[in-house]
Amino acid sequence: MTATDAVLLAGGRGTRLAPLTVTVPKPLLPLGDRPIIDVLIAQLAAAGVTRIFVCLGYLAPLMLAFLGDGSRWGVGIEASIEDEPAGTAGGLRALRGLGDHFFVVNGDTLTDRALTDVAAAHRAANGWATVSAPWVD
Repeated sequence: MTATDAVLLAGGRGTRLAPLTVTVPKPLLPLGDRPIIDVLIAQLAAAGVTRIFVCLGYLAPLMLAFLGDGSRWGVGIEASIEDEPAGTAGGLRALRGLGDHFFVVNGDTLTDRALTDVAAAHRAANGWATVSAPWVD
């Protein structure tokens, strides 16, 4: 698997973090001095991703203003904006032009797992889909 595409799911309202998310979408909330989505895009770019589809809904104009065309990370950004919420990962149905292998990442999820390792495990298993989830006792 060579994943040069990724999908960032970043259209939710982030209601559990209200009132922080009343005026700022959850992926734009800061982690230290950087928005969460900035960290995620940098991780994807470091893993060899060159094109990122971002599924947006809530406060999409703020997200678009931050993301721009993706050149600051060395990637291309393509936005898909949902007029009505399509549910978790529902925005995937509207995307066209994704490669055969791609990452799907929630726009508010951070990990220290190397995405290249996830891709290698997927390739080794000859998987149709691979889910990377944390172990929680």
